[in-house]
Amino acid sequence: MNSSDISQTTLPNNLKILCIPFPNTESVYVTLIGKVGRRAELENEVGAAHLVEHLFFDGTSKRPSPLAVNEYLERYGGQHNGVTNQETVRYYVKILSEYSEVAFEYLSDIFFNSKLENLEKEKQVIKQEAATKRDDPVTNLARLRSNQLYPKQAIGRTIFEEEENLSNMNKEILKNYIARTYVTENFVLVACGKIHKEEILLLAEKYFSQFKVGNKISYTPAKIEKSQKIDLYPKNLSQTKVSICFRGFPELTNKEIQAQILSIFLGRGFSSRLVDRIRNELHLAYFIRSSHHSFSDTGFFAIDTHVRENDLQLAVSEIFKEIRKVVSGDLKKEELEKAKNMLLSSYLFGLEELEAYSQYFGIQVLFDKEIKGIDYIKKEINGTTLSDIIDTAKYIFTDKPKIVALTKNLKELYIEKG
Repeated sequence: MNSSDISQTTLPNNLKILCIPFPNTESVYVTLIGKVGRRAELENEVGAAHLVEHLFFDGTSKRPSPLAVNEYLERYGGQHNGVTNQETVRYYVKILSEYSEVAFEYLSDIFFNSKLENLEKEKQVIKQEAATKRDDPVTNLARLRSNQLYPKQAIGRTIFEEEENLSNMNKEILKNYIARTYVTENFVLVACGKIHKEEILLLAEKYFSQFKVGNKISYTPAKIEKSQKIDLYPKNLSQTKVSICFRGFPELTNKEIQAQILSIFLGRGFSSRLVDRIRNELHLAYFIRSSHHSFSDTGFFAIDTHVRENDLQLAVSEIFKEIRKVVSGDLKKEELEKAKNMLLSSYLFGLEELEAYSQYFGIQVLFDKEIKGIDYIKKEINGTTLSDIIDTAKYIFTDKPKIVALTKNLKELYIEKG
């Protein structure tokens, strides 16, 4: 699907509406994506974005309990959830196309009629969510990594920092947060699937014309850590979990696509260099992977692996050897073509789901980007050259590394110069 297949309209109250037709499916996916994640919080509001998302499903004036809220949608076979991250909060419903209006009415009800009661109960639920994530070493590592990469910044905050501030949250703070951020300028409504544009606009006007206007959120520019960092956290695990990170690129840019190609070449796929060296040749790890993570104005490149603690130093040394090879220009055309084909397949496989389409195009509209369809992705991937990847690798890997690890006893880790 390309940008010409997408319809964008703005309601009189400035709410942006995105219509994405898929006439051959049986479902409709409706989502409200808001630029109201953790980066939108003020200092006294840490945790508000996530807590509000929870409370929206906790009861409305029409459906006064969590059971009533959930039963209403599930009566029609619908699925729903909310997701809070650093930049956005997303509420969505997926339902059979004959019940499209149910999705719009449901989202409107939780948005405009939520009671915002039972704060203490939902605080306990979030604490349990944090405990679940803390007990999962991979999830725990990812959150420690965010703190290290973006210290003392909203973009680096996680559910752990939210948990620390929950006791300070009250109804007045939440209402002020909603009044300041939950305005049409900070949201896009996306409807995707077996539904006509005319019906989307009719239902959007019916259920969201009450959405208030306000001021657009502007994030404080992100500043990624520039100095070398090695943080080792004691954790009684059978394997050490380690993440090695470098600066990257913002989302929806050609450099982000080149960084994705580099990540595939280096450590995504069973024939990638790091998998072949660390797993197949040295047998140091079962899992090793490189990835590129992007936000609206920043990004980072990560290499993650799980190894025996006694093998960590060797594994890290070997990873840096492979990095130096790429930076020096040791990259074959055949490897590049393979990585390009894998990335294109990854994009296209991912866009087989309505949710992925809604997210991909919705984020572009939310952040006031030009809508770029799949043809743009194909053109950028196919046009990437060996010199592009080498230049991208030099930019990423000349940054000073940031390393975070969960390990049992290790106190020091060294990085070889050069």
